Amino acid sequence: LGFLSTGFWATFFQVVSLQGHLESMTRGVIALSDVLFFLSLTIFGLLVAFRGLEKRRWS
Repeated sequence: LGFLSTGFWATFFQVVSLQGHLESMTRGVIALSDVLFFLSLTIFGLLVAFRGLEKRRWS
C-alpha cells in the first residue's frame, strides 16, 4: 500500500480528507474551499436520503 502515500492518490486523499478541512476551521480559518467541501457533503447526503425515500415509496 505504499503507492497510496505518494503521487496522485496521496493528493486525492488529502483533498477529500475530513480532518484537513476541519483542522483549518478549528483554527478559525474559514476558507471557501472548506465551506464548499462541507456544502457538497451535505447536498450529497440529502440526495442519497431523498433517493432512498423515493425508492421506498415506489416499492
